[in-house]
Amino acid sequence: FFGVIGAIFWFSRRIHAGFLHVLDYVCVAAPFWHFFGRLGCLAAGCCYGRPTAVPWAVTFTNPNAMIAQEAPALLGVPVHPTQLYEAFGNLAIAAILFFFGLPRKESGLLKPGALTAAYFLFYGALRFVEEFFRGDTVPLGHGLTAGQGFSLALIAAGLVLGTAAQNSCT
Repeated sequence: FFGVIGAIFWFSRRIHAGFLHVLDYVCVAAPFWHFFGRLGCLAAGCCYGRPTAVPWAVTFTNPNAMIAQEAPALLGVPVHPTQLYEAFGNLAIAAILFFFGLPRKESGLLKPGALTAAYFLFYGALRFVEEFFRGDTVPLGHGLTAGQGFSLALIAAGLVLGTAAQNSCT
């Protein structure tokens, strides 16, 4: 995450463009790329969910799947398809940013950083909720997972950036 932010900062300086201006465009495309990444997670059997009886559960049976390496007891057990929850959540975020946010940015109605703030808020909320269904969580403390801690930090960054973008001059 921080490597990407650093690369975008370097790139924006190299092309003499505003960092937040460039980051806004990256954040419109990022959830679309993330959609395909989560489909890859489903194929690999990583980022798996908790056991469930919901009719849309997935069952990993391939002994080479990541779930077999990380949680062998879950091989052959129906689990929440958290990879699909996040994939389609990211697709919805991409659609919102592309169809509603991008035209407003292009017309000058949104200031630099506004789309980045929206992406951070939307993705942070998506990932925070999804963590309740994941089976590969890492505990952080106070009943939160590491993913939820990162989500809260992303939401806070989105709120700060959104407030700063709203109060900035053009």
